[in-house]
Amino acid sequence: MLTEKNQMIKFPKGYANYKFIREKNFIYVDKTNYIELLENDDAVSVHMLRPRRFGKSLFTSMLACYYDISEKANFEMLFHDTYIFHHPTSTRNTYYILKFNFSGLTGKHGEVLEKEFAMVVFDSIKDFINQYHIDLNFSETQSAARMVSRFFVDIRPYLEDKKIISSLMNMIISQMNYYLLIFRSLHLSRIAMVMLEDFMKC
Repeated sequence: MLTEKNQMIKFPKGYANYKFIREKNFIYVDKTNYIELLENDDAVSVHMLRPRRFGKSLFTSMLACYYDISEKANFEMLFHDTYIFHHPTSTRNTYYILKFNFSGLTGKHGEVLEKEFAMVVFDSIKDFINQYHIDLNFSETQSAARMVSRFFVDIRPYLEDKKIISSLMNMIISQMNYYLLIFRSLHLSRIAMVMLEDFMKC
């Protein structure tokens, strides 16, 4: 398919990485207006129930790019022709992003699945620490729940150095194959937005 200027339209078939799609000039159907709707929604949790291949992972990837504090300098490149570029919210690029992607789990049961799950959690936490250059030594434990709990305790001094206290508000967005945890830094508060996708295979 060609545009009016006889330029080839590039379709991002199979890609769910918003930044990659924008950098490579793939066609993108703008869904950024939902950012404003989600922020104005008073619901404790928002559930987006859609079948496979309906753009759920791409949508959460777009949200990550919008909220990630490390993508602040790339805002124009990532959102230049979208709704949210002209209607940005006060929360733009004010969060730290912790991503969990469980799509590679084998689907086996018992100890094998538990170990795979724990490994994804550990690797995701390590990636978070490295991405934001946090001086924190974090070691693996057998339980994913214990790792996450310890992470919140260990990360607190780093956040408190930025004048952030430990009160939390949780927002859960339920989808498939991908976890996204967002930290927002304000003057004297910390808000955790949890975007949760079911990792179980259908």
